[in-house]
Amino acid sequence: MNNMLNNSVFLTTKQGSVVFGEIRKEHNIYPANIYLALGNKKNGYVHIEERHGLQILNAGFSSVIEFVEYVATNFTRIKEGQNKDGKHNGTYLLQVEDRYNNTLYIELCSSNGLNKDYWVINSGGVFKKTYGKKYKTVWSASEVQKQNRHLLGFCGATMKPKKKTP
Repeated sequence: MNNMLNNSVFLTTKQGSVVFGEIRKEHNIYPANIYLALGNKKNGYVHIEERHGLQILNAGFSSVIEFVEYVATNFTRIKEGQNKDGKHNGTYLLQVEDRYNNTLYIELCSSNGLNKDYWVINSGGVFKKTYGKKYKTVWSASEVQKQNRHLLGFCGATMKPKKKTP
């Protein structure tokens, strides 16, 4: 299903929403919803399907839509995108690792230059774990967990407290 917004055609999730995910204030970039435009050979759904569709299917996803929704709602890192000169180009990569240690990513750009009403997905794919390693990390779930350890009554959220012996 498609919807129009600002003269662009946007695709919908399996649940029928144009919102694939959300960037919140704590993610350290402009907070806004994430949309997937139909796009063309250079960006959006058409680009992802043509350039990365087979690798997405081979990674176990049933469709590009399912892949994009998964990454947009389960990302564990946000990195600054770079141009060929290694400088930040205004895009951001949302990343999550799969069970095979691959990096799943989607690339976001602002909806309209400086007018950041929402984020649009430019590209996405499945790459080896080291993909984007040189890019600057803007937000990391593991860093948030490290910072919040002092709030826990024991050593880490995944460790059980020691049982008291009688």
